[in-house]
Amino acid sequence: MYNNMGSEYAKIIGEALKANKTLTHFSLCENKIGDEGAIVIGEALKHNDVLIHLGLGINNIGDEGAIAIGEALKHNNTLTYLYLSLIHISEPTRRTPISYAVFCLKKKKKKK
Repeated sequence: MYNNMGSEYAKIIGEALKANKTLTHFSLCENKIGDEGAIVIGEALKHNDVLIHLGLGINNIGDEGAIAIGEALKHNNTLTYLYLSLIHISEPTRRTPISYAVFCLKKKKKKK
C-alpha cells in the first residue's frame, strides 16, 4: 500500500481483517504502523483463518509489535508467508516468540 497511514488506520484494517473471509494476500509495507498498529494486526491474526500472505516490512515495528505478531502466529494456522524486513527489534526479542513464530512459519511452508 505504501501510504504512510500510521497506527490509526492500522486499527481499522485490523478490525476488517478479523472479519475477513476472502482476502488471502495483503501488504501493509511502508505504512508507519509502528508497535501500536502491529499489536492490532496481531490481534486480528488470532481471529483470521483466511490470510496466507502478509507484508509488514518497513513499518517502524519494534519489540512490542514484534512480540504481538509472534504471539498471534501461535494461534494462526493459515498464514504461511510473513514479510518483516527492516523491523527494529532488540537482540533479546529476537530470541522470544517472534523467532519461534517465524520458525513455525518456515516449518509450515516446508510441509506443503
